[in-house]
Amino acid sequence: MPNVNCFKNLNGYHGTFLDCVNDIVSNGFKPKKRNDHWLGQGVYFYHNDIEQAKVWSKVKRNIHVEYKGKKIAVLEANIVVNTKYFLNINKREELLGFLGFVSALLFNDDGLGVNIKEQNMKTARCLFFDLYSEKYDIQAILGSFSHKLKEVKEIENVIGFNMGVEFHEQQICVKDLSVIKNTSCVFKEVEEYPKTKLGTIEIEKKKGMKYNDS
Repeated sequence: MPNVNCFKNLNGYHGTFLDCVNDIVSNGFKPKKRNDHWLGQGVYFYHNDIEQAKVWSKVKRNIHVEYKGKKIAVLEANIVVNTKYFLNINKREELLGFLGFVSALLFNDDGLGVNIKEQNMKTARCLFFDLYSEKYDIQAILGSFSHKLKEVKEIENVIGFNMGVEFHEQQICVKDLSVIKNTSCVFKEVEEYPKTKLGTIEIEKKKGMKYNDS
């Protein structure tokens, strides 16, 4: 872990739903605890990627019944964290430090009672990050994971070989909510006009809007 007393300012985008925006902006984030979070417990943001935040909200809407029909929104925030309490697993040195901690849990008797046989890959990973964060007072973690976009798969099906091209998502998991600054809504999904034979001007006239025909 770096010992210098300096701060990192990260730009994060959080995908959510329109009916949640006012409460989050006014009262702050309320993270939901789950035992299989990728980087452990916390509030998640996409680093410098508003479009991926939109995609995530749409995916969530499509797979969870309780979100069907909801309009999506994206919140932007600055995550201002002391580098002493920041873990970036995209950096080799910091990742190796984290893996050393995990190795100690697995092979040494630290009295933490970690039984890896009772965990699957996701719950074990979440547990490791939570234990590491608790031990070193980590306020935020930056990590990336890769997956293949369907557009790449479609091209590979045509050309008949693996292109070796993957999309890398960078996510920020904020453990200490006090490091989240200047939260604001930067995207709201709007209502679309219903499909009709009438043009936009005629629809607006029917809604009683004033319109200049000249």
